[in-house]
Amino acid sequence: MSAGDTGEFVVRADEPTQVGRKSREQLLSELEVLEVQFEASREARMVLQRAEEALRKSEERLRKFFEHSHDALFVFDPVQDVILEVNPRACELLGYTREELLALPVSAVHPGELPRFQEFVRSVLRDGSGWTDEVTCLTKDHTQLAAEISASAVVIEGRRRVIAWVRDVTQRKEAEAKLKESEERFRRLVERAADAFYVIEQDGRIVDVNQQAADSTGYDRDALGKMWVWEIWEGFSPERLRRNLEEIERSGPTTLCGYHRRRDGTRFPVEVRTCLLEERGTRRVLALARDISERVEAEEERRKLNLERVYLQEEIEMEHNFGEIVGGSRAIKKLFQEIERVAATDSTVLITGETGTGKELVARAIHGASARRDRVLIKVNCAALSSGLIESELFGHEKGAFTGATQRRVGRFELADGGSIFLDEIGDLPAELQVKLLRVLQDGEFERVGGSKSIRVDVRVMAATNRDLERAVEQQRFRSDLYFRLKVYPIHVPALRDRTGDIPVLVNFLAQKYAKRMGKTIQTVPQRAMNALKGYAWPGNVRELENVIERGVIVSPETELELGEWLRESGPVAEEDALLTLDEVQRRHIVSALEHTGWRVSGPNGAARVLGMKPTTLQARMKKLGISRGNRG
Repeated sequence: MSAGDTGEFVVRADEPTQVGRKSREQLLSELEVLEVQFEASREARMVLQRAEEALRKSEERLRKFFEHSHDALFVFDPVQDVILEVNPRACELLGYTREELLALPVSAVHPGELPRFQEFVRSVLRDGSGWTDEVTCLTKDHTQLAAEISASAVVIEGRRRVIAWVRDVTQRKEAEAKLKESEERFRRLVERAADAFYVIEQDGRIVDVNQQAADSTGYDRDALGKMWVWEIWEGFSPERLRRNLEEIERSGPTTLCGYHRRRDGTRFPVEVRTCLLEERGTRRVLALARDISERVEAEEERRKLNLERVYLQEEIEMEHNFGEIVGGSRAIKKLFQEIERVAATDSTVLITGETGTGKELVARAIHGASARRDRVLIKVNCAALSSGLIESELFGHEKGAFTGATQRRVGRFELADGGSIFLDEIGDLPAELQVKLLRVLQDGEFERVGGSKSIRVDVRVMAATNRDLERAVEQQRFRSDLYFRLKVYPIHVPALRDRTGDIPVLVNFLAQKYAKRMGKTIQTVPQRAMNALKGYAWPGNVRELENVIERGVIVSPETELELGEWLRESGPVAEEDALLTLDEVQRRHIVSALEHTGWRVSGPNGAARVLGMKPTTLQARMKKLGISRGNRG
C-alpha cells in the first residue's frame, strides 16, 4: 500500500533518514571517547595502585628502620615542646614506655640542659640539620646519660617538626676520659724519661719533643719544634727518612744508630727506636733516642782491652832474639846498672846499638822492671811500615779517613795508654810524623787520622836505632828537637865483638834453649868450635850467634854441639878478619849468606833469616856496602 492509499509516513529500512544517520555517528564517536576515557582511567588506577604499593613499602621500610634503629629516635614539635613519636630504642634508652614518653614534654628529657638544647634546636630549624655531643639525657630513674644528637628539620602535614636521633655515648665518653688520663700519664712518663722523644712529620719536620730531647741537644723545645730532623741527626736525610718509613711499614719498628749534634757543635752517639704514630688520621714517626755514649766508651775500652790481649798473646808466642840478657862482662854489668836506674822513672829512653845487639830486649827489661810492668808494652817497627800506614798504625784513624778505612782503628799509642811503647828503627820515621811524635812526647796528646778530637794518653816512650841520629840531625834528615826529646836517657848496647868474654855463656845458654825445644841434649862444645865462635867478628851480633847455635843444634846428632859448614867457612875468615875493616868483614859474610841461600834475601830460607836480620835492614846494608848479584867481589 502506498502512502497515498493509507495516509501514513513510512520509512524504508534501506533508505535511512537524515536524523537517524547523525545519531549513529554520534553514538560511535561517544563510544570511542568512552573507551579512551576508560583505558586512561584503568591506567591511572594501575599507576595509583603502584604508587600506593610503593608508598606502603616505603612506609614499611621506614617503620622497620624506625622500629629497629640502634639509635633512639624522637619526633617532636619544637614550638609546642611535645614529643609526637618515639621508637622502641628510645623507650629502652630512657626507661619509659611509649605512652609515658608521648606524655612528656621534650624539656623533661633534658633538665639542666634546656638552654643548650633549645639553642641546638634553633640552629637545626635555621640550617635544616645539626649535630651535637654536648648534651645529657635524664632517664626515668634519674640517671644522666651522655648523649650525641643528630637532628633534621622536616615538614609533616604542613607543620615543621624535628626528627632527632639520640645515641648513648656514655661508654665512649668514659673511654675518652680514660684515654685522656692515659695520655696525660704517658706524657708525664715521657717528660720524666731518660730518653729523648721526638714526634716527626713524614716530611722530616719535628713537631713535638720531651724535655730530655731539649736537655740533651741544648736547644729549647720551641726551637726543636721548628727544626728538621736532619739538622740534629747527623747523617740523616729525606731519602733516609723515606727508606725508614718503608721499612717500618714493611717490618714494624726499627732501630738505628748514629750521632746527634748539640747546639754547641759537639756530637754524641745515639740509638734510635722508630715506629709509626697515628693521631687523628695523621701518620707520623715516633722516635725514641737514647744516648749511648757510655756504652760506646765501654765497648771502645773493651775492644781496646781485647786488642791488648791479642797483642800480648802475639808477643808471648813470637820468638824473641833471646830469652834474657846473658853475660857477665863489664859492658853488660854497666848495661844492667843503666836499666835499673832508668826503669824506676818514666823518662824517655833512646837505645842505640848495632843490629842484633838486643835493643828490644833492653826495652823489655826496662818495662819489666818499671811500675808499668802490669800494663802492656807495645812494639812498633818504624822501618817495616810504609809512610802511608805508619801514621794510622801509631795514632789510629777514623772511619772514612781514607780509602779502605771502613771502620775506626785504635792506634798503638792509644793501646799503650798506661803502659809503654817501643819505637824500633826510629831513625826511619818519616819527617811529617816526627812533628806529631814530638807533640805526643811534649803534651801527651794526638788526633786520629781524619779526626778532630784530641786524645790524651799516659805512655812511657822508648825508642831504638842503629843509625847515627846526630849525623842525621846535621844532615837535616831528623828533627833536632825530637832527637833531644828522645835522648833524655841514652843507653848504648855494646856489640858482641866488644864483649867476647860473654860468648861462652851465650853459647851454652842458647844451646840449652834450642836443645830443649827440639828434644835434644847438648852437654859439650868442642874447644875448636868455641875458639871459632870467639874469634869471629859477628857483624850480626847476638842475633847472628843465635842463628848459628840453632843451626848447630839441628845438625848435632849427639850430645856434642857441632857447627857443621859454618865452622869450616868461618875458621880462616876469623883469622883474616883481624886485618880487615868492619865493613869488609860484613860484606864478605853477607855475600856468603846470600850465596848459601841462592841470593834469596827474604822468606823462611832467605839470607835475612840466616843472618838474623830484617829483610829491610839487610837490603839497606847491601846497598850501603855495594853488594849485588853481579858484583860479588
